[in-house]
Amino acid sequence: MDEALSVFKKYLNSIVSMSDQSFDLCRDLVKYRKVEKNEILLREGEKSNFIFFTVSGLLRNYHLKDVNEVNTCFCLEKSIACSFESFVHDTASQEYIQALEKSTVLQLSRKDMMKLIEIDESWSQLRRELTEIECIRLSNRVSAMNFATASEKYLALMDKEPELIQRVSVQYIASYLGISRETISRIRAKVVR
Repeated sequence: MDEALSVFKKYLNSIVSMSDQSFDLCRDLVKYRKVEKNEILLREGEKSNFIFFTVSGLLRNYHLKDVNEVNTCFCLEKSIACSFESFVHDTASQEYIQALEKSTVLQLSRKDMMKLIEIDESWSQLRRELTEIECIRLSNRVSAMNFATASEKYLALMDKEPELIQRVSVQYIASYLGISRETISRIRAKVVR
């Protein structure tokens, strides 16, 4: 757990400068959890009572539309997974969070996060910064989904997150990019040439 906390601390400090004292406030609140492949951490309709930091493995956020899964986010190591709207507003989640690989996560409850925000300015600043990061991620995603061609979307993913191409099934990548598996196959064939 000490190594996981060290990785978590380094991640937090990449977002906001946090003193050892401020970080130590979370030591007894953060829980280390091993997650099996395909395990669901959050279901649609449940409240997102935890924010997850991916220490190892890979998580995904997705919605169900009719019977189809629509992937909205992949969380590699050293990233945060959460149903942000549900977490922030304490409402039912409209999405699922699932482990795509055997993973380890650190989880911090909403209640404990709110306590940290109330008692320490670094945690309050962290919340603001995480909110800003999520807003920018969503804005970029909306722009890409609305204005980029299928090829541009796939090539951007290859450029920015090549590890996802290696670790995530074509079916999930296609859903995430809003294109068909066949289109990805055609794009890949052109890229190889």
